[in-house]
Amino acid sequence: MGERVLSFIAGKWREGRGERSVRVVNPARSSELLWEGPEASISDLEDAMRGAQDSFTSWRRTSAAARAGVLFGAADWLRTHAGQVASDLSREQGKTLMEAHGEVASAVRSLQYFAGQAQEPVGDLLPPSETSGVIWARRVPVGVVGCITPWNFPLLIPTYKLAAAVAFGNTVILKPALNTPQSAMHLVRAFEAGGCPSGVVNLTIGSGSGVGRALVQHAAVAAISFTGSNAVGTSIARSVAGTPVRVQLEMGGKNPALVFEDADLGLAIDMTVRGAMGMAGQRCTATSRVIAADSVYAEVERSLSERLQALRLGDPLDSETDMGPVVSESHRREVLAHIERGRSNGSLATGGAAGRGGSLENGFFVQPTLFTDVDPDSPLAQEEIFGPVISLIRAASVEETLALANQTQFGLSASVFTNDLRLAMQAIDELQVGVVHINGQSPAIERYVPFGGTKGSGHGGREQGRAAREFFTEWKSVYLSS
Repeated sequence: MGERVLSFIAGKWREGRGERSVRVVNPARSSELLWEGPEASISDLEDAMRGAQDSFTSWRRTSAAARAGVLFGAADWLRTHAGQVASDLSREQGKTLMEAHGEVASAVRSLQYFAGQAQEPVGDLLPPSETSGVIWARRVPVGVVGCITPWNFPLLIPTYKLAAAVAFGNTVILKPALNTPQSAMHLVRAFEAGGCPSGVVNLTIGSGSGVGRALVQHAAVAAISFTGSNAVGTSIARSVAGTPVRVQLEMGGKNPALVFEDADLGLAIDMTVRGAMGMAGQRCTATSRVIAADSVYAEVERSLSERLQALRLGDPLDSETDMGPVVSESHRREVLAHIERGRSNGSLATGGAAGRGGSLENGFFVQPTLFTDVDPDSPLAQEEIFGPVISLIRAASVEETLALANQTQFGLSASVFTNDLRLAMQAIDELQVGVVHINGQSPAIERYVPFGGTKGSGHGGREQGRAAREFFTEWKSVYLSS
C-alpha cells in the first residue's frame, strides 16, 4: 500500500474528488507502489480558485518583509528535511540521489533568492513636466497565477515559479505532473511550515486534460506559467489567445554541442556526457546533438562511445550509480520507439535498447545510446527524444557547424567548445538560442539569470532572475498633483 496523494486547497490537505486514481510506482523497481489516491477534480480546482481569489487582496497588501519571511521559512524547512525530500524525489522520478540532493539544494537557494527579490525596489520616481506634483511608476502583482509543471524537475521547477509569484504578491494554484506528486507535496509543506497564509499557495494533483485545461481556461486566472512539451505549450497559447491572460511557456529543446577543431576534447567529451546523460537525458536543456568538425570527428566518436559504455545503470539510491531509469514504462516505450526509428537515420554506435540496472530487472532503464553519421534533417536530429540519446553530426566548416546548430524548430540551449575567442563570440552572436555555454554543459543554469528559449522552445516572459518580476507583476503609473 502506497502513501496517500493529497491536494492542498485553501489551507487544507485533502484527497481529491476525481473519479480516477493517481498511482505512482518506483521507476527503478516497478513492483513497488509509492503513492496513490484520487485525482483532484474540477470541483477541487474551483475550491482552490476561490481560496486563491479570497486571499489575494490581503496577500498583495502584505509587506515585502513578511512575504520574504515566508520564503525564508520555506527554505529552512526544505533544508532541514533535505534528506527525506531528496530520497522521495529519487524514488518517484528515478534520478540519482546525488542529482536529487542537488535539486533540493537548488530549490532552497531559489527560495532564498526570491525572498531577497521581494525586498528589492518596485518602481521609479519620475520628474513631472510641470513644476509641481509627483509621478511614480510601480510594479504590482497580477493576481491568481496557474503554474503547470513537469516531472523531470518536480521540486525545482515548481519552486522557482511559486517563489517568484508569491514573492511579488500573487496567489498560486500549482498543477504538478501526476508522475511525481510527492515532491510537489513537500514543496507545499515547506510553504505551510514557513507561515504562508491560507489560500496563497494551492496544490491540485490532477490530470492535464481535466484540472490542467480547466485551470488554463478559468476566467479568474491572470497568468499561466507552464513548463512541458511543445504540444501542450502550443495548446495553452492557443487557448488563451485573444484573452488578457499572460503566458510564460518553457518548452522543449534539441540542444547542440558544437565541437570545433581547436576544442579541448577532454573537456568537450566530459561536458557533453554530463549534459546528455544526466537524469537519463530527461531535461529540456539536455545535450542531444553533437556537431563536430571533420578534423576531430573520429576522436569525438571514439571517446563518446567509450564514455557511454562505461556508465553504470542502477538503483538511483546507490552511490555507485551513474544513471538511473527513465520516469515510467510509457516514457521508456517512447524513447525506445525514437531509437528504433533512428536506425534508418544514422549508425548505432552503442546502446539502443532497454537496459538493466545492475541487479534491478524490472526498472525502466534505457541504455546510454549514441548514433553517428546522423542525417541532420532526420527525425533523430530534429525531434526531442527526452532520453539518453546523442546524435553525432559531421560538419565541414565553421559556417556549416553554426547553420546545422540552428537547423531546428527549437532554440533553448547550446554548448560551444573552442579556445578561439573570436569564434566563441561569433557563435554567441549567430546561435538562435536563449542560453549559450562556452566550454560548459548545456543544462547548467543559475537562479539569478533570466532563463528561456527562442523559436519553438519558449514563448512569453523569461523565468528566474530579475526577469521573473516582469512576468509576475505589471506597471501602475501614478500622477500626484499638488
